[in-house]
Amino acid sequence: MAATIYSEKIYLSIMSQKKAIALKKQQREQNNFYGYNYYTI
Repeated sequence: MAATIYSEKIYLSIMSQKKAIALKKQQREQNNFYGYNYYTI
C-alpha cells in the first residue's frame, strides 16, 4: 500500500515538472513571437 502512494507521489511530481517545463516553453515562444512582431512593425 505504501509503495503505491509513493509511486503516485513520484508520478505527480514528474507530471508537475513536465507541466512547468511546458509552461516555460510556451512563455518563451510567446515572448519570441511578440518580440518578432515588435521588430517587424
